[in-house]
Amino acid sequence: MSSGGMFLFFPVKINNRYERAQVLLEVITAVAVVSVALTTIIGSLVSNYRAAVLTREYTKALFLLEDQGQALFLMGAEAGSSTEKTCSGDAGMFRCSTVAARIKDFSNAALSEVLVTVIWVSGKKGRSLSMSTFIAGD
Repeated sequence: MSSGGMFLFFPVKINNRYERAQVLLEVITAVAVVSVALTTIIGSLVSNYRAAVLTREYTKALFLLEDQGQALFLMGAEAGSSTEKTCSGDAGMFRCSTVAARIKDFSNAALSEVLVTVIWVSGKKGRSLSMSTFIAGD
């Protein structure tokens, strides 16, 4: 009699004790192999998620650093000035600081060294990005 393409499973009766123990050992081994594989996959996913979060934070900090540097370049840096403020983005997660120091007078133009730093906390760790540049003033 045809079952319409379906296969029926009939359990095989195992009478021998040795065969039952062997089947149990095979099932335990299969479960162990599957659990190791799943643990590895889940660990990989968690690691990738952490890397994605950290990459997003560094990218935001880099854009903020670029914005701060661009603003200093356009407005000019006053020698001896120092500022610290909350940068825009993620509810005050990032802090920006700028320090400008006069280096030396070159002919008629003054040269200032400017250090821009973006600081934030990621989890329990403090992280930062810094950029140092020179700006010629009047």
